[in-house]
Amino acid sequence: MKIADQIWQEQFSCWQSRFIHQNFLLIGYRAWQGYLEAGAGIVVCNLLETIPPNWDWKMNSIPFNLTFVPATEATKYCQTIGLRPCLANALPKEARSVLQSAIERSSLAEPIADYEPNQEIILLLRGNGELSVNRLQNLRVAPAACYEQVQRRWAEFQPQAND
Repeated sequence: MKIADQIWQEQFSCWQSRFIHQNFLLIGYRAWQGYLEAGAGIVVCNLLETIPPNWDWKMNSIPFNLTFVPATEATKYCQTIGLRPCLANALPKEARSVLQSAIERSSLAEPIADYEPNQEIILLLRGNGELSVNRLQNLRVAPAACYEQVQRRWAEFQPQAND
């Protein structure tokens, strides 16, 4: 039996995975574009509006900004937004596994350097008063393929792409 998306969302409040799923090509595009321009780094996504509890993901999209923070600037960026060692304990388990040791040493360069940009994306997602860090792995579409698809179909992505 398949649980309806809206019921599933209300029960588990997992807007992050729904958002990532809906906007994956743009996230992958920004990851690969950033990698080509600056090397390894982290994609930062800031939602511009709060997602209401009864959001229909099939019919609506949330406006957002995507930026790429190179590994050399990631620690400074995280300190700017207030991501410190004490906050790391409040992050989801998967986020702690990616960032805990680096935050304690005040360096995000190592975990970012460990990821494989051809096959993975590190995404810092800020919205709804929450912060999540996701290491996207085992991707069906590699970041380079996302980049190529978005470039070919640029007009489709204009309302959401914020260059």
